[in-house]
Amino acid sequence: MASEHNAVYWPINKENRPIYNFVSQNLPTYGICAVVEETYRSQIVNNCKEDFIILSPGLSGEDGTISIQSLKYPNRYWHASGMDAMLYFADRTTAIDPTVFDKHATFILHIDQWYTGYNSFESAEYYGYYVRHHDYIHKLHILDDTDVFHKDASYEAESHGHFMI
Repeated sequence: MASEHNAVYWPINKENRPIYNFVSQNLPTYGICAVVEETYRSQIVNNCKEDFIILSPGLSGEDGTISIQSLKYPNRYWHASGMDAMLYFADRTTAIDPTVFDKHATFILHIDQWYTGYNSFESAEYYGYYVRHHDYIHKLHILDDTDVFHKDASYEAESHGHFMI
């Protein structure tokens, strides 16, 4: 189920499973990375081009959702355990409750929500909460309709020659 503000969904071809990396709108040399400091914390890092697979529908199975799987760490998915939480690339194989894990790892993809060519990711579990970088670390924050928030929550997808979102 999509939120009321500019929900856009583009189905991904499951056969090809294109590979993407994501670059920050306001820090264009910074990309989304699973920073391995014993935690797999998600943050933006200068010159990072880490690869991800977009699963559609997301792990929760809801239509119109996605999940983001790390190509480098294939059992790990972008995961936010609650509102205002930091995001991690959490290991699905060690989840105590896979159903809860799947909900925390499911997002609504918004295409061109604030900037043409840039995507934003809203939690499918916590409507109105978006992934944004704050001090380079990804967090799930409630929508703040400011220019800074829009820039912090917008990412360009690069696809290694497959097809774009």
